[in-house]
Amino acid sequence: MLQLKIKATDLTGLVYRELLDVQRNAEKAAGGVRELVKRHFEARGGQRFWGEAAESVEVAGSSKGAVVGIYQRGVALRFFGGVVRPVRGKALALPTRENKTDLWPREFDEGELHYMAPPGMHPMLYLPGKTHKLTREGKLRKGASVSGDGKIMFVLVPQTEHKADPSVLPSPEEMTAAALKAMTTAN
Repeated sequence: MLQLKIKATDLTGLVYRELLDVQRNAEKAAGGVRELVKRHFEARGGQRFWGEAAESVEVAGSSKGAVVGIYQRGVALRFFGGVVRPVRGKALALPTRENKTDLWPREFDEGELHYMAPPGMHPMLYLPGKTHKLTREGKLRKGASVSGDGKIMFVLVPQTEHKADPSVLPSPEEMTAAALKAMTTAN
C-alpha cells in the first residue's frame, strides 16, 4: 500500500490559485450577463430611461463570486411591479406628453404652473399660454375648455400601480447562456 501525506500548509497556494480562478470565472460570467442586459435595455429604445438604465449596469466582485447590479431607479419597479405613493406631498405629478422639459413641478418658478381641477378628472398643473382660462382657485373659467394655447404639464394622481413585467430583463436561460459563453471565451 502506498500512502501519500499531504500537509494542509502545502495546499495553501494551490487552494488560493483555485479560488482566484473561481473569482475570475464569476467576474467573466457576470461581465457576459452585464453586456446582455445592457444590449437588452438599449433594444427597448429611448435615450432617456432605457439608455440611462443601460449605463447603470455594473459588475462588482463579492466574496462568493460576482454581482450584476442595475442602478437605474424604476427598473426594479417595472420588473417586480408595485404601488408608488407620494412621499413628500399629497399626489404624484406625472408628466404629460406635452411636457418637453426635464423639470419637475418644484423646479418651475413660483406661480409659473397653475393648478386646475376639472370636474370628473384628475387635477392638473397647467402652464398657461397667452389666453389664461383659469380662475384663481384653479377652476376653468365659465365656458372655457382645457384646450387653448397653454399646456397641461402634469397630471396629479394619488398613486400609481404597476404590473410586474418579466420582459424588462432577458430570460434566465439567456442570462445563463451569456454567462457560460463569457466564461468559455478566451481573453
